[in-house]
Amino acid sequence: MKKRYRALRIIGVVARIAAWIVLVLGFVVAFIAGIILAIQAGGVAALAALIGTWVAGAIFVIVSSLLLFAFSELIYISIDIEQNTRATAEQLRQATGAAGTSSEK
Repeated sequence: MKKRYRALRIIGVVARIAAWIVLVLGFVVAFIAGIILAIQAGGVAALAALIGTWVAGAIFVIVSSLLLFAFSELIYISIDIEQNTRATAEQLRQATGAAGTSSEK
């Protein structure tokens, strides 16, 4: 079967790559930002700044990555649904055509 929707496939791949980049770089940036804020805050506030930045950063990164992964999968599932619908329609056409020719004889 011919591959259709090349642009959608490319967008799906780009979204999946972007999700991995956001996931990895997001955790790195959250880690570094937490350390920087902890150094600037000093004392007991340093621990709160460190933990707060890591938790908030992790939540943001995870949600952002999941949204990008979901978008990528939504594109792939849309393409799969179209392919399955097309295959089913072709099978129905063949079955109807075969039944129509056998009843005419």
